[in-house]
Amino acid sequence: VSNCAVSGNNANYYGGGIYSTGTLTLNGSTISGNSSGLGGGGIDIDGGMATVVNSTKAFNSGGLGGGGIQSTAAVLVSNSTITGNSGTGAFIGGNTTLKNTIIANQTSGGNCVVAGFFFGPGGSGTSAGYNLSDDGSCGFLNQTGDQNNVTTAALDPSGLKNNGGPTQTTALLPGSSALDAIPLSACTDISGNLITTDQRGIPRPQGSGCD
Repeated sequence: VSNCAVSGNNANYYGGGIYSTGTLTLNGSTISGNSSGLGGGGIDIDGGMATVVNSTKAFNSGGLGGGGIQSTAAVLVSNSTITGNSGTGAFIGGNTTLKNTIIANQTSGGNCVVAGFFFGPGGSGTSAGYNLSDDGSCGFLNQTGDQNNVTTAALDPSGLKNNGGPTQTTALLPGSSALDAIPLSACTDISGNLITTDQRGIPRPQGSGCD
């Protein structure tokens, strides 16, 4: 799924926006405003694996949790933004790896508890570095460049807007500690491939480092 918007969908059970049991690759896309009665308001990965790059998961809700992403499988997330999602509880056994990703401003639940992700029995989170979380629920964000429990995510309070490119995104405001936070050598996905543009298709970096 590339350069797409998946928005305004509802599932009675799991996977309001996307429900996958195979191999999912999501690139340059925005998953927003979706809901599910149980979990995975934005995306539910029920088997297989998912790779998410240069994408936004925003304002999704999971009735029991995993407002942004819920998984029982492996999920690799890099250079993405997860914001404004909500959830009230969940069970997830998947293993999620994050790199160069912002998790902030969930509307209910914690970033790595029920709103953004939830790691239940058998589940775990791993950092590949340079992630930012604005609460303390992502205890695994302890690698090089990680910023955990910070107050300076500074995402645009207007939420999703046309900031250029094929899909809506949430911009960083001046003063965000995510600006230029990633050295050029780390402007890659989890497999080490260079990421030379952002979700809008704008070249990266624009400053001394990647955002």
